[in-house]
Amino acid sequence: MPVVEPGDLLASGRAADVFDQGDGMVLRRYRTDRDCSFEAKVMTWLQGAGFPVPAVREASGRDLVMQRIAGRTMLADLEARPWMTVAHMRALATIQKSLNAIAAPEWIRADERI
Repeated sequence: MPVVEPGDLLASGRAADVFDQGDGMVLRRYRTDRDCSFEAKVMTWLQGAGFPVPAVREASGRDLVMQRIAGRTMLADLEARPWMTVAHMRALATIQKSLNAIAAPEWIRADERI
């Protein structure tokens, strides 16, 4: 895959920047050299198992192009509505429980790092 030209910067995190790619897609570009193909493979597999993750369009090197999920982040919601802390904690616990209920595929190794 050729290098993806980033659109407008949407967000920056500890390890990556996220850019708008249009057509409901974003580019997550890691700042260090890494191969994100394993991450894309896991996300695609989880989506097929019914877990709510963004759909992956393509992955190459440090670039991951995936579905843009619209909406406010949980952190932004907590900053605006701190009384919702317990509800958010319950939501995170529910998501973690549903993830734990999915058996890992045979091709995944315990020592893989995303």
